[in-house]
Amino acid sequence: AMRITSHVLTASGSRSYNQDAHGDQELPAGRCLVVADGAGGHLGGDRAARLVIDAVMLHLAAAPSWNPEVLVAAVDAASASVRRAQLVDERRRGRSPRPVPPRRCRGRSGR
Repeated sequence: AMRITSHVLTASGSRSYNQDAHGDQELPAGRCLVVADGAGGHLGGDRAARLVIDAVMLHLAAAPSWNPEVLVAAVDAASASVRRAQLVDERRRGRSPRPVPPRRCRGRSGR
C-alpha cells in the first residue's frame, strides 16, 4: 500500500490573520486534499474558505467513487454554499440581496 504524507504551509500576507483553509481526509472513495484561498482579505474570506472545504468534503464523502462529473458537482456545491452564506449575511445586515450569477469551475477537460 502506498503511504501519502501531506504538509501545509500557508501565510497570512499583509493581514493580521490567515484566511486560507485546507482539508485532508480519508474518504470512502479515497484520500481527499482540498485547498481554499481566503480571497485576499475580503470580508468573510476565512469563512468562505472554510465553507468551501466543508462542502467539498461532504459532497465527496457521499460519492462511492470520483469522476470528473462528481468533482465538478463538489465544486458547484461549495460555490452554492458560499452564495447562500452571502445572502444570509446580507439579509442580517439589512441589505437586499444582489443577484450572484452562478459560476462553474472549468478544468482541463473544458467542463
